[in-house]
Amino acid sequence: SNVAGTIISSAVSGSYITATYQDGTPSGTRTTRVRIASNATMTLLPAVVDQGALLEITIVDADQDSDASVIDSFPLTFLQTTNPPDAVNVTLLETGINTGVFTATLQSSATAVAGKLHAPEGSLISISYSDQNPTPARTITQTRRVSILGRFPAIGA
Repeated sequence: SNVAGTIISSAVSGSYITATYQDGTPSGTRTTRVRIASNATMTLLPAVVDQGALLEITIVDADQDSDASVIDSFPLTFLQTTNPPDAVNVTLLETGINTGVFTATLQSSATAVAGKLHAPEGSLISISYSDQNPTPARTITQTRRVSILGRFPAIGA
């Protein structure tokens, strides 16, 4: 037999839909709850990176909000791919309970310093995030080149 369906046009990414239906075999009422997947976005600031810049990453992905009653977190790695390469792990924290917005900062440095991303002039900084939902997964990458600061000779030198 045909059963009339309901189209939910006001559902947004990260929200839940509960469906209840009658099943003939095995007989009974079934209920399932599913979350609408979200397409993640990522922002890396500043747009122009100077040596020693504070790097700010923001990822908006409701799918990472795994527990609506707590502030969630997940790890990510900043890479500097120029010689010598460097990598620093950061933990992105949700900006509030059930926001789906995650942020982290990382200090860069012209020299190798523990806990900072070694990113001298001209180096390439990259961060990638793998958005697992919706399927198939997709990877978002942001890349920045560290500015090469011009040097002018002293007049009369």
